[in-house]
Amino acid sequence: MRGRILKYLGYYNTDRMHSSLGYLTPSEFERRWRADNERRETIVQRGSTALPTAGRFPVRRKRPNRPTVDNAHR
Repeated sequence: MRGRILKYLGYYNTDRMHSSLGYLTPSEFERRWRADNERRETIVQRGSTALPTAGRFPVRRKRPNRPTVDNAHR
């Protein structure tokens, strides 16, 4: 049983793409995230104020606001 669980975890983290991660595997997403953070730390250490942020990783968007329903008039 342990072998099957480990095999599935390996598949889940290294082979299975996730739509919420921009169709990347969790391990690839984390590798890119770490590389991006290291690059940002280097930029900050050099004293630059321009940190590129747009378009690097998928962002979960909030649902659009819905109008409130007033049930008091029923």
